[in-house]
Amino acid sequence: MQEFIQMAVKQLGINEQQAKSATSGVLGLLQKNAPADAFSGVMNSVPGASDLLKGLGGNPGASSGGGGGLGGLLGAASSVLGGAKQGGSSILGAAGSLLGGKGGDALGALGFLSNSGLSLDKAGSFVNLLAGYLKDKAGAGTVDKLLGAVPELKKFIG
Repeated sequence: MQEFIQMAVKQLGINEQQAKSATSGVLGLLQKNAPADAFSGVMNSVPGASDLLKGLGGNPGASSGGGGGLGGLLGAASSVLGGAKQGGSSILGAAGSLLGGKGGDALGALGFLSNSGLSLDKAGSFVNLLAGYLKDKAGAGTVDKLLGAVPELKKFIG
């Protein structure tokens, strides 16, 4: 994954922490929603992907307002407070937490990408870049299967 992180930093003009945070968020969303066989196929094909996911707690949605119950409410509050610093864009993560389910995942995806410090235009470029990288490593069929299970992310790909 370090190869992808450096590619994202160079091509998108973001810093390494933003790239790691956004990557772990996307991986966490895929892990939560995609078929286990397809997700494990990607994790086994991409060196460092498992470590990145584990390194950030294996549950990036919790920090972006995507969790459930009390954790989701705390994440929502965190997202709202973070949004005050970022022009309110983190409110999407808070709304995603409160909605729950697929609607919550869609807003949560926007929330964790914006909480990573990515603007909406860079978020789309980031998801495109990550999808291309994963396709190179794990195969287009596997990644298409993953993205098919998470249409919230597929909307970013143009």
